[in-house]
Amino acid sequence: MLYLLLWSTLPFWLGGLIGYATSDVQEKSILITTVATFRNGELLVFTISTLAPTLYLMLHDPDGARIFPHKLPLSTIGVLTVVICGALFALLKANTIRDVPFVFALSVALSLLALLLRYVSMLYHRLRLPEVSERTLRAPETNFVREFQRHVGDGE
Repeated sequence: MLYLLLWSTLPFWLGGLIGYATSDVQEKSILITTVATFRNGELLVFTISTLAPTLYLMLHDPDGARIFPHKLPLSTIGVLTVVICGALFALLKANTIRDVPFVFALSVALSLLALLLRYVSMLYHRLRLPEVSERTLRAPETNFVREFQRHVGDGE
């Protein structure tokens, strides 16, 4: 999970690092330059892109897997979060938001919610998948060899 988090937030922290390194300002802060990389609604887009695969994990039941626990409430929270983020991003880009600091704070909270949903969905997804053993993995190969030997044996 940490690996995914580092790669998915790369534009923010790397942008902040580059902004810090290239800034001519004497009293600079790496935190301020990093926050500047997502102050204009970028976290809203990040939240949507985080929730898209999360919703797939929640709503898609692979063959042999148990039903995703708490599917309806968790997916409803995820979809509502996507809708709210999409609407706020559109309003930000249309310059119709009057309380931009509130939207920024809300975008931080929604992105944290998305990360929590992502973590829970990955955890639930792993727990609902059937146990895989070596015998299960080898069964198609064993069946193929057995069928092939029977076919070749019948041909002689």
